[in-house]
Amino acid sequence: MKKFALLFALFAGIGLAQAEVGVFGTMDGGYTSSKAPGASTTTNYTSGGMTTSNIGFRGSEDLGNGTKANFELSSFLSNGTGATL
Repeated sequence: MKKFALLFALFAGIGLAQAEVGVFGTMDGGYTSSKAPGASTTTNYTSGGMTTSNIGFRGSEDLGNGTKANFELSSFLSNGTGATL
């Protein structure tokens, strides 16, 4: 029971911390339309026509006593399917 109380107190203290978190990224996508002579028009969605799309999270956490932790997590993605590249 004492171990449970200790773990609860530890995690309750973590819940009081306030991190600064920001979201950043670039989404590039668009529609292309083409028609060959004698054929019907074809329309397609294109992901990353000019640049590769990406999304990321960046932030910092004050750990106390003048110590600060910074983090950044980012990934390239296909905005047509949501798959990471």
